[in-house]
Amino acid sequence: MQYFIMSLGLAFVVAILAVQNAHEVTIVFFTWSLETSLVLVILSSLVLGVILALSLAIPIQIRNKMELRKIKTKLAELETENYKLKTRLGEAGCDINNKDV
Repeated sequence: MQYFIMSLGLAFVVAILAVQNAHEVTIVFFTWSLETSLVLVILSSLVLGVILALSLAIPIQIRNKMELRKIKTKLAELETENYKLKTRLGEAGCDINNKDV
């Protein structure tokens, strides 16, 4: 929800910026030149920035989810082993809460 509100705020600021800067601009790249509205330049820059950020963030999130899945599996294995060991100690008559053991 927090990201949604922040995204709406950013969209609102970009919309105001675009409306207030609606004049024509010339974009020059080496020998190539293009005349377009500043609104389109602002919005296309925003979209390209979002695409770039997502392309960098998504692989990291996928890797983190895979690592978390491995950790949860290992935790479940260790909890099962811990339970089995406590059961074996209980059957042997040892007090597992006794700190002197």
